[in-house]
Amino acid sequence: EKYGIRMYHYSYVFADQVYQKIAYYKAAISKDNCIDNYFNEIYIPWILGNEMARNAIESKYKGVHEFKVSYRKEAYTKPFEGTHPKVILDSMNELKEKFNEQLKKYV
Repeated sequence: EKYGIRMYHYSYVFADQVYQKIAYYKAAISKDNCIDNYFNEIYIPWILGNEMARNAIESKYKGVHEFKVSYRKEAYTKPFEGTHPKVILDSMNELKEKFNEQLKKYV
């Protein structure tokens, strides 16, 4: 933002994206640092859960990052307070459809 540029990092959005990232990290990058069965034990329950369930998951794991707590700082979620770029706003319906279609593969 210092130079008038803001880099948005939309991570952990699509189920396929998260599944593939976790598999890659577990296999090649940080094998012992990743929470075992992160995708099914944390990501999917958090996505499908209500606020109480999400808070319980975040409390148990000190957030929702795929690394074990001993290898990272707290990683709690919070609602997005900014404004999405126009390209995201213009594509929101398609992005939601893509999200829902991908999620169907895993639940």
